[in-house]
Formats: sequence, structure tokens, C-alpha cells
Amino acid sequence: MQNKLTILAGIATIIGTLFAGYSAFSSSTETRSQFVNGSANTTIGSNSGNITITNTPGEKAPQLVLKRPMPLIAQPNMGNLLEPTKHICQLIAGTQVALTGKSAAMDIGNAEWKEISIITGECAGQRGWITSTALTYQ
Repeated sequence: MQNKLTILAGIATIIGTLFAGYSAFSSSTETRSQFVNGSANTTIGSNSGNITITNTPGEKAPQLVLKRPMPLIAQPNMGNLLEPTKHICQLIAGTQVALTGKSAAMDIGNAEWKEISIITGECAGQRGWITSTALTYQ
């Protein structure tokens, strides 16, 4: 009895597969038509008028800024961070910066060094390194 049930299930599967394949082919010949009547066609005749596009500024894109005051250093290491003579310039909280794409590993936790370019403030135009934990989006 179990043998007959297995054979019937196999035959039903094969027949089902054939019907599914046939219905996919038969529906793929479907076509659509569009009729256009004389001057009602948008591509024939003349159109005149003005188009006004108003671009209103929405929300500003988030800016990368410093969370807290931080020295900008020339080389990414803790020794330079702790040594005032190695500082390029002193950044204040809220200074807008841009990432250059360079980073370096830091020995402390999950933080890393990020090379940045200063966009605003007294240090604008300078490039150097800070810790990634000092950056935030505003």
C-alpha cells in the first residue's frame, strides 16, 4: 500500500510540474496595445507654457563635528595626544570636520584614530588626527 502511495505522489508531482510550466509559457504571450488619436497625442502638435521648479531646502544633511575640545595631532599615537608640543592646533566642540578616509588602530578599547580635515573655525584648512570617540554627527 505504501509503495502505491509513493508512486501516486511521484506521478502527481510530475503532472503538477508540467501544468505549472505550461501556464508560465501560455501567459508570457500576453500583449498590450495603446492607441493615440491625432492632436491628443502628447508627441504631436505644439505645446507652450512655462514650467517652474521650486527647490525648497529641506532638512540639512548631518554634519560631522567634534563632541568636545580636542587637540589636532600630526601622528596618530597617545604620546602625541598627551604632549602639547606635538599639537597642530586646539579644536573646540562643534568644529565642523570631514573625514579623509584614513584611520589607524588605537591600543585602547574599540576606538581608533581618524584623519580629518578641518572645515570651520580657527584651524580651517588644517589636516591631522583625532580619536574616533571625539566625533559625532549633528
